[in-house]
Amino acid sequence: MQAKEKALLNFFAMMLERLATSAPDGRHNPSIILLTPGPNSPAYFEDAYLSRYLNCILAEGADLTIRGNNVMLKTLGGLVPVDVVLRRVADDMCDPVE
Repeated sequence: MQAKEKALLNFFAMMLERLATSAPDGRHNPSIILLTPGPNSPAYFEDAYLSRYLNCILAEGADLTIRGNNVMLKTLGGLVPVDVVLRRVADDMCDPVE
């Protein structure tokens, strides 16, 4: 394995660890989703690749609902609670001063 590949693997392992630690306390295996605008987005391939690499669910806004104070994922088996939502923002949509 090359040094670049190892650094990339370490980065994504740390990213997944940070996402898991941001879940509510007491969650042993938190449910993490990556929010995507959908297949018409220019970044959809990246979203799909990243969600597969991180082993988290790729979801669109229409796949989610709120029940009480909880975000829920709509599935064929019913509503599933979501612990962490990762939303990527394109760099051109960010404030250039920040």
